[in-house]
Amino acid sequence: MLLVHAGNRVDLPGRGIPRFPVALVPLVRGRVAQVLADLRPSGVVSAAAAGADLIVLEEAVAAGITIHVALPLGVEQFRIRAVEDLGGDWAERYDDVMAEAAAHGTVHIENLGDDDDWYTEGNETILDRAEELAAGGSIYALVVRPHSGESNPSTTDLFAESAAMRGWPVIELGITP
Repeated sequence: MLLVHAGNRVDLPGRGIPRFPVALVPLVRGRVAQVLADLRPSGVVSAAAAGADLIVLEEAVAAGITIHVALPLGVEQFRIRAVEDLGGDWAERYDDVMAEAAAHGTVHIENLGDDDDWYTEGNETILDRAEELAAGGSIYALVVRPHSGESNPSTTDLFAESAAMRGWPVIELGITP
């Protein structure tokens, strides 16, 4: 069984309506570790943005699960646009995860360019990559997203919908900011 993941990034400072405050990182890390221990997937497919993506990939590595990173942009461009803006140690963690994926898993790049929808379109990159790697085997989708009361769907919400439309079970780890 393969696990494909999408989740929210940690909130940038000053975000009006919180989605994933940095204070919730330890809680999410613990929940993700439990899901991985319960499911024991053969591999995890995810992007590697600062937040839930990196947490899931790091926990998979810690559990001895092969990681497959699927990016909608080149490695450096993605680092700049989806990791570095959060500061802290996220960029170092990204580099570590990318090195692990390159050495023991896979790194797939679907260069979607500078289109403003690159992140949303990246959902299909992740889902398609999971389908390729599963080669007809079972796939579960894991989403880490908030219950913030926002009316606009997030990229993670769209990922969950797309995974469900493919007939895959969707496991939700909700965050209450």
